[in-house]
Amino acid sequence: GAARVYLASLPAPARFGQLERQVRAYELVRGAVEALSAEGARVAYLDAAEAFLTPAGTPDPEAFLDDDLHPGPLGNARRAALLRPLLERLLDPARPPA
Repeated sequence: GAARVYLASLPAPARFGQLERQVRAYELVRGAVEALSAEGARVAYLDAAEAFLTPAGTPDPEAFLDDDLHPGPLGNARRAALLRPLLERLLDPARPPA
């Protein structure tokens, strides 16, 4: 089957007040993805939130565009660095298909 990655929402400054609700929702999503993966599906969950936060745990303005919602070049580069090895693992031909 096809490889799929579910990307969690980012801790964007424009929606940072919703973070607790987002975390609860994505815990459920992560559980569903893990169950599918355990059944052999080529699926993974990526929560790249830390790549978009400062050491103090607040959104890093340098990682977002001026709209405070969408990732900017730095944020996309950080997320790609996390996503690349995950995709390589999912697309590994040695891994049995779902």
